[in-house]
Amino acid sequence: GYNYPLPIWFSTGVAHYYSRKVQTRFVNARVKDDESIDPNSQNKWVEKVYKRCKHEGATKTFDAMSQQSDWQDFGFHDHTQSWSRIDYLMDRDPAKVGLMIEKLKSVAGTGDWEGQGAQLRRMMPKLIFDLFDMDGATFDENWRQWVLKTYPKRKD
Repeated sequence: GYNYPLPIWFSTGVAHYYSRKVQTRFVNARVKDDESIDPNSQNKWVEKVYKRCKHEGATKTFDAMSQQSDWQDFGFHDHTQSWSRIDYLMDRDPAKVGLMIEKLKSVAGTGDWEGQGAQLRRMMPKLIFDLFDMDGATFDENWRQWVLKTYPKRKD
């Protein structure tokens, strides 16, 4: 594929989806200065995402995540929610997630790093709609309901 950035939430979510299959207490996620995360429980992503999904407005919207392009604004909760959204999509249809990667990486490179990233961020909502038949708001609601149904309240 071409060497340009995929949407931050998507590439990070896929990376976390696979890396979290390895049992470890190590967490490869940036905690922003304004985020208060207990170091002793920062690896309990299932519980953290579950708790946020229980409350309307406690999660970032798909539309907001899709437009993120600055790593400085991407904090701990962005990491957990990106991972969980990929977890949800993989549960629905991993072949379609693979097709998303293929479509995003098959866009011909222009040499314009910023412009290419913006183009891919604009593509993301269309891909979600075309492949999963969801707009951003529907994705948010379906994902939250899936988390509440699928993730245990506590994971030992």
